[in-house]
Amino acid sequence: MKKRNQQFGFTLMELVTVIAILSSLLLFLVKINFSGNDASQSIKLAIKMLAANFDNARTQAISHNFSTCLAIDTDVNSKYQYRRIAIYYIQNNIWKLQQIVILPERTFVIPFTNLTTIFTSLSSQSSYTYLEGECSINGEDISCYYFEFNNGGIMSKGGRLIGVGYGELDGSNVIIGEDGGVMGVFILGNGQQLILESKSAIEGILK
Repeated sequence: MKKRNQQFGFTLMELVTVIAILSSLLLFLVKINFSGNDASQSIKLAIKMLAANFDNARTQAISHNFSTCLAIDTDVNSKYQYRRIAIYYIQNNIWKLQQIVILPERTFVIPFTNLTTIFTSLSSQSSYTYLEGECSINGEDISCYYFEFNNGGIMSKGGRLIGVGYGELDGSNVIIGEDGGVMGVFILGNGQQLILESKSAIEGILK
């Protein structure tokens, strides 16, 4: 008695159909994921990057026993306006560039004028303002906000609240979208920091 050969598997047409269905499903799921989580994940990453660089600037000041400065690019002609962060050593009043970090796309350090429209209690609290000046990045002089730590890691100059939001840049203004939210880093007098993960957490600090 002869055994009949049995073939298992898919035809080419079946494989193409399955691949097409899986591809469509994957694309749909990725679209949902990005539309729902992109803003949230980007702003969380940006605030961690900003906080880490403040901590790095403070640590460098203590370990090397000289002042350091963290500067935020605010130049209207820069393609990284409100997104580029630089750390400098300060020796004999000369800033020496040590590190540059770029925040994720569409995440921005919020200008103080924008912060005062988000948090009305800021308008009369000048101690929260940023210092403004100029710094040099790759040989180019640009406008910046800056925060300075002395050799003890104490913030000797600069503000206290640094807000970060997800949105669009319009000239010198950061427009925060409805899904953008606001997070912040609050710098204490001794240079240590608190990460504020919501607008309500920031408002609690300002009270």
